[in-house]
Amino acid sequence: MGVHVTDSKHILQEGNMKYRLFLGAALSSLLFISALSAQPIFIEQNGLVVVEVESVSPGTGWVSETSQTGFAGASYYKWNGGDNFSSPGSKILEYKIRIASAGEYRFQWHNKVGKGNSSTDFNDTWLKIPDATDFYAKKGTNVVHPHGACKNDCPEGAGSGGWFKIYSSGTTSWTWSTNTSDNNAHSIYAKFSSPGVYTVQISGRSNYHCVDRFVLYKEGTVQNATNLTNPESARDGTPAPSSVIMKAIEFTNKSAGQVPFYVDGQRLAIDAAKTSYRDKWAAATSPFKGATGTYNIVFSAMYEGDGDSKYALKIGTDSVGNFQCASAWTGKSQTIPDYTIYDHTFRGVTVTQGTSVKVYAMCNSNGKVPEGASFAWSRGRWAQLSFVPATSTKTLRESKTDRTRRIRSMVPGSGAYSEMFDLFGRRTSISALGRENIAGSGVLVIRNSHEMTQVLRIGK
Repeated sequence: MGVHVTDSKHILQEGNMKYRLFLGAALSSLLFISALSAQPIFIEQNGLVVVEVESVSPGTGWVSETSQTGFAGASYYKWNGGDNFSSPGSKILEYKIRIASAGEYRFQWHNKVGKGNSSTDFNDTWLKIPDATDFYAKKGTNVVHPHGACKNDCPEGAGSGGWFKIYSSGTTSWTWSTNTSDNNAHSIYAKFSSPGVYTVQISGRSNYHCVDRFVLYKEGTVQNATNLTNPESARDGTPAPSSVIMKAIEFTNKSAGQVPFYVDGQRLAIDAAKTSYRDKWAAATSPFKGATGTYNIVFSAMYEGDGDSKYALKIGTDSVGNFQCASAWTGKSQTIPDYTIYDHTFRGVTVTQGTSVKVYAMCNSNGKVPEGASFAWSRGRWAQLSFVPATSTKTLRESKTDRTRRIRSMVPGSGAYSEMFDLFGRRTSISALGRENIAGSGVLVIRNSHEMTQVLRIGK
């Protein structure tokens, strides 16, 4: 559908009122359609949706500010349209959310008293979720519904037309305190009986009240919904974050620990020949250049016959976790070759673009390989970190036994089935990787062009 400006101008010049009205209606329809398509729809993921209030235009009565430090996102909105204590529903901020997982969600917003030193003044705003299956508040087993929808379960205080008066208490600073029912605080909830697009509406009440962002989340499923480092939820039509590979040798600081790493081909390692470097953490850091998002992080360490190295990962100031490489030995024999990839996965880690990623490693001796008057030590070798978006259906490369690749396609000469992945998690074939041998222990050893070795256990 299009509007031909030249033709329309000609029609108007003819003074034909019929076409004037038609053109006006057509333009109005186009503007309406444009407004609908421009409104973002925020996608719930894993029981959480996060929305910055500034994602829609402030409209009349609301002002965008940045002077009150401690907010998330680009700004926050302050109600500057005068006190509106008894008539909710004017100057509405409206947000669309797409719920994928039906159920009960708690609602909280990050808000602040915008004027004065009283925590009970300039501290409330109207809220409505009109198309939720149920919109209510509860305290323990007691449930209330907003005025206009309640019968014998009404909250204390003002309200009408299905709007809750939502207030904070106890502080004038930024807070996640989000309650209704005067002097008997109840938390806010919405129930969505089926997946779909729903509406959150905010209407000004107390002058100077500031609202920064809001979250809806499933309690018991989501543990950190109010963490301000959580990114805003993806929007319909927004591409999901791509997978990111951070190669060990490309880390910008390889001497960030008690002892340094050195470059060993396509990996980093610790010089365990120096006895002073043993039992100490080496560390490397580099900024995360991928998009902000939630990832499953695959840490590609390496089997070493001399010992089972220890590893840890830190994102920004948060410790993600630690692990120790599995043994390359079975009984008195080394059954997995040196430098075979050992993958350990940290799941559901939120990473912000630009945040420092810090990898730790420590050598270890298993007392199995004689060296001089003592035993050899592993060197804490590792190859890379793979950041795979948590919503991706890609199969992750994982660690020993049940985490190694199970059998799908016939492995020539093995009489078994195997599913092949290269070091970047891409499905591949034996011919593409270059098969070296099938060990008698039922382990297929393959080496690819990246100077890394993988092991795939064979099982029928």
